[in-house]
Amino acid sequence: MPRLQPPPGYVTAKEAARRLNVSDGLISRYVQQGKLKRYGPPERQHKFYKISEIEALLASERFLYMPGQWRNNPVLTFETATEADMPTIFEISRGTFDMPMTPALAEIRREWLRKEPEIYHVVRDQAGTIVAYACLPAMSEQVIGRFIRDELEGEDILADDIQRFVPGKPLHIYIMAMAVDPQYSQAQKHEYGAVLVRGLFAFLLDLAQRGVELETITARTYKPDGLRMLRKLGIPQLHSPVPDKSLFMVRVPDSGFPLFERYSELLAEWRQSHQEPDAST
Repeated sequence: MPRLQPPPGYVTAKEAARRLNVSDGLISRYVQQGKLKRYGPPERQHKFYKISEIEALLASERFLYMPGQWRNNPVLTFETATEADMPTIFEISRGTFDMPMTPALAEIRREWLRKEPEIYHVVRDQAGTIVAYACLPAMSEQVIGRFIRDELEGEDILADDIQRFVPGKPLHIYIMAMAVDPQYSQAQKHEYGAVLVRGLFAFLLDLAQRGVELETITARTYKPDGLRMLRKLGIPQLHSPVPDKSLFMVRVPDSGFPLFERYSELLAEWRQSHQEPDAST
């Protein structure tokens, strides 16, 4: 049976090892640790690796604090959330932010997900349990501005305010939440948070490869864990109009952070490949 060639956006194990400057054996260890995923038909021995996940791993190895493995560390995976995951996400949110998730607010969040299925992302352990999540809606600058000035509450932002992750116009992402289940130890929270950030790195690079143009990324936090994760994402901290909530914002095209520079390179490549032919030639 001939060996399959990797589809666009994927590479072989040998090429993945070359890009990461590691041995083939270390690639297998990365898979065992949940740092990389293998893709391909189950009946095929030779699998492929997603380029965006390889580059996200490179970025995370350079900029994330990665503590040593604790005994029997489970394999962790980063995935797009589904509506079936929402009750667990709501429970982690309640425990992290000390805020009640009313039925009305829960339904609004589900409507967000129906409007844009890639808003929520989760980290799962080997048993499939959600241990961390992130919520990244795209909204207008006006809505984000009112929200960070506390002129809007969470339940005031409706599905009509949520924008799709599609090419065509610059988008503004607001990181509504990045949370690790508070029941875990500090060492586990560091590890789960690192996987969450690394997965978000890969997601942003995926958006660039699809021609989705991000103009700004904004976030607020009042939690120490949130401060750490936002700094690892490479988002500068700004003066906040609300004193007890730290404000972070980056203009992606202007950022010198390596992840965002790579995002801009991939977006430029997508634009180049999707240019309309010159009618005069």
